[in-house]
Amino acid sequence: MFRSIRWQIAFPYVLLILVTLIGLGFYITDFARSTYLSDLDRELGAEALLIADLAKDPILDFTSPSLLDEMAQNWSQRLGKRITIIRADGVVIGESHDDRSQMDNHIGRPEIVQAQQTGSGVSTRYSHTLGDFLLYKAVSLVENGEEIGYVRLAIPLNSVEGQISRLQRALTIATVLITLAAIILAIWIAGRSMQPLRHLTRAVAQIASDAKHAPQLAGEVDQLAVDEIGQLTRAFNAMSIRLNNQIAALKTEQGKMAAVLSEMSDGVLIVDEQGKVQLINPAAEEMFN
Repeated sequence: MFRSIRWQIAFPYVLLILVTLIGLGFYITDFARSTYLSDLDRELGAEALLIADLAKDPILDFTSPSLLDEMAQNWSQRLGKRITIIRADGVVIGESHDDRSQMDNHIGRPEIVQAQQTGSGVSTRYSHTLGDFLLYKAVSLVENGEEIGYVRLAIPLNSVEGQISRLQRALTIATVLITLAAIILAIWIAGRSMQPLRHLTRAVAQIASDAKHAPQLAGEVDQLAVDEIGQLTRAFNAMSIRLNNQIAALKTEQGKMAAVLSEMSDGVLIVDEQGKVQLINPAAEEMFN
């Protein structure tokens, strides 16, 4: 198949489009994932700051251990996110999804460490409590210049991956459709470009099989084309005309010679190097019976 010039033209064209679309798909997917995560980071940060303002007084006046749990659960139901309230020493004092008394000290968690240093922190990791990858966002609670605790929000990343999966499916379908369209277009363009060459090939083959006839391509190929194929067509037609003229001249001379030989009373024989008769006139035929 790839011996055909049509496919030699079409295949690199289609391959280039396919590679470009695949590369573009990976880029768009990575960009979309980073954009979604960035948007989630901002959203979680804004919500965490709001909850931090509301949680300051209950943390400072920590007289009811279950109050912060109830607040965390209430906010979690409204926001659809896991909420954890952590004291400055890393002890969990409010949790929306788990028994806080069974939870480890959180002072060494990456998002808490970042919040200690910059006021907010973010990290992504697997949660054994929920059995899923979560995005964690923590902000510090400061009262009179003193850090009194942290509010951390978490959301499963399956929603992000679901959006990415839908985007990937859409990109895959678009890639397949564009590639099919590119294949059809490339084959059509290559076939149309090769049509004059096919006419030339047939004409040359006809000359090769029957040297007595030199066909012209007028009417088959657009000789007004200014591209290389048009130039080749005009050159071939000029060669075909000259060849026809030469053949006609040879036939005329051959006819003259035959007329002269047939009227001669002397016998004439033309033989080759092996002595085989190549031409004999009627007088010689009569002499040798």
